[in-house]
Amino acid sequence: MMSEFTAIGPGISRIDFAGGVQKKDKVITLILECQSKLPTDEDIKRFFQYVSLMRIFKNNDVELFILCIEKAPYTKKEFIINDECTYTMHVIS
Repeated sequence: MMSEFTAIGPGISRIDFAGGVQKKDKVITLILECQSKLPTDEDIKRFFQYVSLMRIFKNNDVELFILCIEKAPYTKKEFIINDECTYTMHVIS
């Protein structure tokens, strides 16, 4: 389990979490990103770097969830990198 807490300014902070979840004989890595605003393109790029690293080093499936205060116009987005690689980003606001 890993977590990150960043104090950005007075009353503004962010906490992130990554950990493993056991489901039957399979381990799934769960990444939670907490944001006050919807993720920017730069944020999404950073998230997928996390997902890629977890996928490579842990060798298991990865689920990415964005917890966001700002209301999102979507609950999930899929990013198709190529025929064999699709990232799904779940957004909870």
